[in-house]
Order: sequence, then C-alpha cells, then structure tokens
Amino acid sequence: MAPPIVADEAVAAALTATKTVALAERPMDELSGAQRQRIWIAIALAWQQNKAGIKESGAISGRQQPRLARG
Repeated sequence: MAPPIVADEAVAAALTATKTVALAERPMDELSGAQRQRIWIAIALAWQQNKAGIKESGAISGRQQPRLARG
C-alpha cells in the first residue's frame, strides 16, 4: 500500500508539473489568462493527488467518504 499523499506534497508536485511555482504567491487578479488556467490545472491535479492518497491510505472510513465527495 502506498503511503498517503500529504496535501503540501500534492500541491508542490502540481505546481512543479504545471511550471507555476513562481506564481503560487501572487493574487489571481494579477495573473494573465494563461497563467490562471495553469493555476487551475495545478489546483485540480493537487486535489486529485490528495484524493487518491486518502483512498489508498484507508484513513477515512466508508461513512466519511460520501460526505467528502459532496464537498
């Protein structure tokens, strides 16, 4: 079983993959349209990685998973 992915690790990996590390601290309203798109992709990647890490770890019981899925 793979170790759970920590949220900070997922974010760092997503920022690196989308080449947006330098943009991470800037307000969204200061970014160009293309930069915003890359940030949104990074957000989606980080969320997906973190969600996968939670499922693999088994750290969340079956009763809690539906509540997380509803957001």
